[in-house]
Amino acid sequence: MSFSILMSVYSQDNPDYFDKALRSVLVNQTLAPDELVLVIDGPLGSKAENIIQYWIGQSQVPIRLLRKPKNEGLAKALNDGLDLCSNELVFRMDADDISLESRFSRQYTFMLENPDVDVLGAFISEFGDDESEVLSIRKVPVRHGDICKFAKARNPISHPVVCFRKSGVVVAGGYPLMYPEDYMLWINMIQMGAKFANIPEVLLKMRTGESFIKRRGFRFLKGELRSYHYMYNSGFISLFDFIRYSFARSLLRLAPPGLKVLLYRKAR
Repeated sequence: MSFSILMSVYSQDNPDYFDKALRSVLVNQTLAPDELVLVIDGPLGSKAENIIQYWIGQSQVPIRLLRKPKNEGLAKALNDGLDLCSNELVFRMDADDISLESRFSRQYTFMLENPDVDVLGAFISEFGDDESEVLSIRKVPVRHGDICKFAKARNPISHPVVCFRKSGVVVAGGYPLMYPEDYMLWINMIQMGAKFANIPEVLLKMRTGESFIKRRGFRFLKGELRSYHYMYNSGFISLFDFIRYSFARSLLRLAPPGLKVLLYRKAR
């Protein structure tokens, strides 16, 4: 089985972080991917463009570009990029994170050995400005049943480290055009009978400094409340769950900046 990387970049992504993210998947992996599908979601600056051209020239992995004339958001970018992925097995990668060397090998082997699993995540370590300093580790349930229960309250899959079977995502309709886009995709797939798993190992380092956390305010809350409303209407959660989860997330997202950072670390 071959596999693809699906990645999107836009003008607000830090070019230096973008370069490190590309290096982590194109050079540093113990198991190389068969292709990288890179969606350029609107015009980029010259530095980011130079980085792309550098890697096209240097990488042993074929890089397929999809250029969009204007920024249309991550969900649309990922759906369009997914259409270009040549392989059934697709690994997601964000433009500012770092995949550990064993990530592809561990997840690829798991998916080969577990053909009934449609979506596979893992643990992630979170860091700020200093890549060597671990601020926290996001641990998620490992088994399918526990993942389904956890999904009623919080996102059970860390999107930056996910891999999935393309056919299952396509049948579910792809990423919903809402924010946060991945959470509702997983809910849709759970309700359709897809099987989930997480590897209980850290396979990716994610940038989540204080500025990242503070940005997850009212806009992110609106998306979460919309998600809970959707889950309630579809019968995935009860009215009581809808009220208590909505209240808890409102406290987190609307808290003062210092308190928000503390609550975020506890709520992960």
